[in-house]
Amino acid sequence: MKKTICLTLVILGIISCLTACNFTTNISGAMKDKAESTPRVEEMMSLMTENRVSDAKALLHPQASEKADDAIEQMASYIDGRSVSSMELVNINIHSSTGTSGKMRQEQVGY
Repeated sequence: MKKTICLTLVILGIISCLTACNFTTNISGAMKDKAESTPRVEEMMSLMTENRVSDAKALLHPQASEKADDAIEQMASYIDGRSVSSMELVNINIHSSTGTSGKMRQEQVGY
């Protein structure tokens, strides 16, 4: 019985040592309350108020711009010359991970 408990503790210790670095990186990355993309979103909104849709699309990632063409056009027509007086962060979901290929940070933000 003692050997089983000792073996279980050793295995749990090894597992915790292997996952502790990634766990602390994920926790520290998720605790930020402000998205890194906020300045870019603000710039995109100001470009759409000026009806500069092509410049707003240029701020997107190349893979995302192909998928978001219709959505950007729809938002620009909805704004239709109005100005943005304030933006409120409604929700934020940040996923950070560290692996053999390096660090990755993905934000999902709602304003």
